Amino acid sequence: MQMRNLAFRGLRLPRLGAMMQSGGQEALFTPASLFAGSIAGAWYGPSDLSTLFQDSAGTTPVTTAGQPVGRMLDKSGRANHATQATAAARPTYQTGPARATLDKVDDRLSVTVPAGGFTGTMVLGTDQGTASYGVTIPAGAYDIGGRGGQYFPGNAIVGQLIRNGALSAGDAAATEADFVEKGATASYGAVTDFSNFWRDWSEITSFPLIDTSSGTNFNAAWFYCSSLTSFPLIDTSAGTNFSSTWRNCTGLTSFPLIDTSAGAIFNNAWLNCTSLTSFPLIDTSAGTNFTNAWYNCTSLTSFPLIDTSAGTDFDRAWLDCNSLTSFPLIDTSAGTNFRYAWYNCNSLTSFPLIDTSSGIIFSSAWNDCSSLTSFPPIDTSAGTSFVSAWIGCTGLTSFPLLDTSSGTSFYRAWYNCSSLTSFPLIDTSAGTNFSRAWRGCNSLTSFPLIDMSAGTNFSQAWYNCTSLTSFPLIDTSAGTNFSVAWYNCRSLTSFPLIDTSAGTNFFAAWSGCNSLTSFPLIDTSAGTNFRKAWENCTSLTTIPAGLFDNIKGGDFNGAFTNTALTQTSIDNILLSLVTSGIATGTRVFDQSGGSAPSSTGEAAIDTLRSRGWTVTVTGGY
Repeated sequence: MQMRNLAFRGLRLPRLGAMMQSGGQEALFTPASLFAGSIAGAWYGPSDLSTLFQDSAGTTPVTTAGQPVGRMLDKSGRANHATQATAAARPTYQTGPARATLDKVDDRLSVTVPAGGFTGTMVLGTDQGTASYGVTIPAGAYDIGGRGGQYFPGNAIVGQLIRNGALSAGDAAATEADFVEKGATASYGAVTDFSNFWRDWSEITSFPLIDTSSGTNFNAAWFYCSSLTSFPLIDTSAGTNFSSTWRNCTGLTSFPLIDTSAGAIFNNAWLNCTSLTSFPLIDTSAGTNFTNAWYNCTSLTSFPLIDTSAGTDFDRAWLDCNSLTSFPLIDTSAGTNFRYAWYNCNSLTSFPLIDTSSGIIFSSAWNDCSSLTSFPPIDTSAGTSFVSAWIGCTGLTSFPLLDTSSGTSFYRAWYNCSSLTSFPLIDTSAGTNFSRAWRGCNSLTSFPLIDMSAGTNFSQAWYNCTSLTSFPLIDTSAGTNFSVAWYNCRSLTSFPLIDTSAGTNFFAAWSGCNSLTSFPLIDTSAGTNFRKAWENCTSLTTIPAGLFDNIKGGDFNGAFTNTALTQTSIDNILLSLVTSGIATGTRVFDQSGGSAPSSTGEAAIDTLRSRGWTVTVTGGY
């Protein structure tokens, strides 16, 4: 039942409360009548001093304003008394009107709801408004005074009634009128700040059409009202802040066309509204912040063409909206941050040519949009971060020639775009981080001569690009980290003489490149780590002389295991290690497969061992 704020809405009631007909005579309404016939529930009224005690045991009565309330008796006759054992967390009794005030930090009482719980109506009268709600309250401890003493639609309790079984509209109105007569504010119409009012009130199953016309701040107002299945068309025309307003309202299946025309902040507004199947064309024309706005709205199958022309921040806006199959051509021309914006929208089959000309951050923007088969030539000219931008877009077979000239980080940008068969000559001249950029792009047969002259990190850049048959002479002169860079590029039959003069880490760089038969004389002079660098290069026979003459470190653990090195090549390697003069730090060398060293190589081994090296070679010398 949709509950409404009924007190004094056209209902003229006598000063002492509603009068009810009984045997031809009028009887004064009392909330106690709502519990006739052993109906379960609870009723608290701080105006009745006989029900208030300073301690939780009920031994010291409340007699004057300013005293704590540690026990409040249940006036329903069901003995569901509310208590607070912690002195610092007790509400305070005040007068004018009589009420139990809350510090909104931890003040609250607790009642033990009996077995079976309460499913029905709650009427709550506070210093800021009075309303009736549909509720389902499970058995166990229940806070009187808001969740955890923090979240409450007011600053004081004037009256609270919970009844098992729904109240009629008349009974709800009469109860509200009774609370108002005792000092509760009738309407919420004067309230401007509704932040956290009903936050975490998961017991509410229906919400009344209260007056919120003065409200400007609705921050987290209904956050975690997870039992609401619908929401009323309240007046939010003055609202500017809708941050986290309906966050985690996981039971909502629809949402009304409320007036949000003044709203500037929508971050987290509908985050985790997982049951919403559609969304209205609300006015978001003043909205600047849409961070997490529809994050994890997993049941949305379509999205309206809302006005986002003022929006600057779309971080995670539609993340995990994985039932969306299409997306509208919204105005994102002012957007600078698109980080995670459509992450895991894995049912999207196409994407519109939105205006992203102001976009700076595209990190993970389309991460795991695995059903996209093409991508539009959007304007990314201002973009600096493309971290994980298209990772997991496994349905893309081609990629447009985007302007990425400002991009500095391409970390994991096209990771696991496993259907890409070619890649465009994009401008990566400002790029420094290419770690994992094309990892798992196992359908690429060639790679363009892109400008990587500023690149320092190439770790796992082409890891598992198993279809590459050749590789270009790209400029890697600034590269320091080449760990696992070409791991398992098993179709490469040759490798170019790239500039690796600044490279320190070559861990597993060419491991699994089992079609390589020879290797060029690259500059390894800054290298310290060669662990597993050519491991499992099962066809590798030829290594040039002098490859390691000037290295800075001796970690060759597993470097040439499972290779096919000729005797000349293993001799070349061992003699070069001797020339390097490495006699401190890690000193390990491993070879298996291929030929054993000659006597020249064995002499080199003796020298290395005299310098503290551990050397393992084919033949066991």
